[in-house]
Amino acid sequence: MFKKCLQRALAALFALCALAAPAGAETAAEFYKGKVVKLVVGYSAGGGYDAYARLLAPHLESRLGAQVVVENRPGGGGNLALNQVVAGKPDGLTIMLIGGATASFSQVLEAPGVRFQMGRLGFLGRVADEKRVLLMSEAAGIGSLEEMLNAQRPIRFGGTARTATIGAGTAFIAEALGLEAQIIVGYKGSKEIALAAIRGEIDGFIPSDSSARRYGKEEGLKPLAVLSRERSSLMPDVPTFFELAELTPEQAWWIDYSDALFGLGRPLVTTPDIPADRLAFLQQVTREVLTDPAVIAEAQAAKRPISYLSPEAVKQSINRVMDGLTDEELARVRHVALEKFQ
Repeated sequence: MFKKCLQRALAALFALCALAAPAGAETAAEFYKGKVVKLVVGYSAGGGYDAYARLLAPHLESRLGAQVVVENRPGGGGNLALNQVVAGKPDGLTIMLIGGATASFSQVLEAPGVRFQMGRLGFLGRVADEKRVLLMSEAAGIGSLEEMLNAQRPIRFGGTARTATIGAGTAFIAEALGLEAQIIVGYKGSKEIALAAIRGEIDGFIPSDSSARRYGKEEGLKPLAVLSRERSSLMPDVPTFFELAELTPEQAWWIDYSDALFGLGRPLVTTPDIPADRLAFLQQVTREVLTDPAVIAEAQAAKRPISYLSPEAVKQSINRVMDGLTDEELARVRHVALEKFQ
């Protein structure tokens, strides 16, 4: 009797399994074979995000078995492209290298036109951490932090948008140091901002350390300070703000919050609500690529270092930055980022 009951139970179990995974069902790996995957970059060609995307594309392509095409969609500090990605078909054929700080901070500020929710994105992993470096144009006649603090005129900084990290982070620096400053936004990316600084249209800006190391070699740009308590491993000779000035707790708070934002780095994401097996496969492929010693060495040689962080850890970091502000702190952050330094 028991044997018959067991046989019936096993038969029922096999039947359920057959319904859940019919014979010949396509796996996620099989789905991607021969497909075209768009790797979206929310900035113009030639900048840091574009460089990372083009470095990673062939490695993602070989592991996915799909053609990976990089698409540049500049505007709004990357938010326009992220809006488009989120609104796209949830089939797992579109991924994007985002600015974790800009996307998260835009939602914190409730920026107009933001139509994405960070918590709904399909996170694949962080490509790179980053620190920010204050670069100044020699045309500005400001060669040190002391000279900037004693300037008898407003300091002109460049950014993509007030809700983007370059613009907002610059506002936080100006607030922390008590600068009289003007933040000029509307540039498509760090490359355009760097050219504006070289031409003397602006006095300075705060690119990532990987970009700053490259731009710093351009004629007329000088790194003054790292926006962190720790020096950048990419630019170890550049001191931090904490080394150059004795900061009050209030001043330090702005620098620390900025550093936490920028520490979100550059995650790879995909459209919300894609099939779970495809999301898991994309996460697996991303991890394989970003932890491959050969890829890491290639990136290091290209001066685009990789610092992989798992999807779960990325989401935890974003949650801390977005939900960790008191109501008073949130009001101050919004005021400084959106209203001051026009």
